[in-house]
Amino acid sequence: MTRLLSLFALVIVASALLTAVPTSAAAAATPARQSTAGTQVIPATASAVHGCPFEDFCIYSGANYTGTMKAFFRCQQFDFVPFVGTGSWVNNQTAGTKAAFYDENKTFKNFTDAAFAQNPSKNWTNVFYVVPC
Repeated sequence: MTRLLSLFALVIVASALLTAVPTSAAAAATPARQSTAGTQVIPATASAVHGCPFEDFCIYSGANYTGTMKAFFRCQQFDFVPFVGTGSWVNNQTAGTKAAFYDENKTFKNFTDAAFAQNPSKNWTNVFYVVPC
């Protein structure tokens, strides 16, 4: 009988522990944090944003993260920007990383905001290259 009671107690403890553990990734996710721009709540966990994988810098041919997407991840390499007109970008690299934009002569134009950041309306007309990090 003592053995049966010990086994029963073990089952009760195991059940209590299992119900205390989150059953989904959403339940286990850390709370959201405020972006550096202060305008958007973003997830604190590493994940794709607008289809842009974590650790990538992505550009889109259309505004609001639409159209063709091109993802960049190789640091210190000039990557060609094939878009003209209004598009958008997502800086989903590791926290604090910036991407740089260059013109047709590979002359520096400007940096993006540090990751995580995004811009729903970017004019690609005078941007020919991006260096993601």
